[in-house]
Amino acid sequence: MQFSDFGHIFVYNNTSQNEPGLQNILFSGIYDTFTTDNIYQFLQYAKELTPDVMIFNLDDEKKPSEETAATFNQQVNLINFPIILTKPHNQKFSVHKRVAHYLHLPLEIAKLQDIIESYCIGRKNHQIMLLNEYSDKYDRLHRSLDIGGYTYFEVHNLEAAEAYLSKNDPQSVFVEYNPHMMIARHNLQHNRIFYVDRQQDVTEIEKFLN
Repeated sequence: MQFSDFGHIFVYNNTSQNEPGLQNILFSGIYDTFTTDNIYQFLQYAKELTPDVMIFNLDDEKKPSEETAATFNQQVNLINFPIILTKPHNQKFSVHKRVAHYLHLPLEIAKLQDIIESYCIGRKNHQIMLLNEYSDKYDRLHRSLDIGGYTYFEVHNLEAAEAYLSKNDPQSVFVEYNPHMMIARHNLQHNRIFYVDRQQDVTEIEKFLN
């Protein structure tokens, strides 16, 4: 582990080595980093120390043992800080309610850097924090936000959303209008929270972005 003043990152890695972009972020000298390929050691450290974010860097071609997978599924529900799941770009994700971000590397390395900076350093001024369920479909809302050039921080569970808002100040918070996410609105501390739909065009909500 290396030591610095900006945030703490834990990484479980079942690949032979980190993707170069991830390696550069982790060992830039900015963050405290702890990496291991031992899931038991990883989860034990997580019980004793409090990282700002945890990364599970996985490759399906090197699958963990069934015992390791069972240990992760049992213990990860006890973790109350943000979890990022990363995989190579040609592999699909299995959705877990405690995972806050799903990223394909190296394609989304810039997004990963923004996420880590947001949780560890903070003071980001994204126009939007978007709390929604994970989907691998590129829907109308995301397309509109990207075409419009809006900056947004997307997160997939309440605990991570709260961690983000504790260090950052987006202009607005958008919550996906579905039964699983609607309850979250009443737990978030922000003065501009709005419901949105995946098929909504950004022009319908631009008045909330000014």
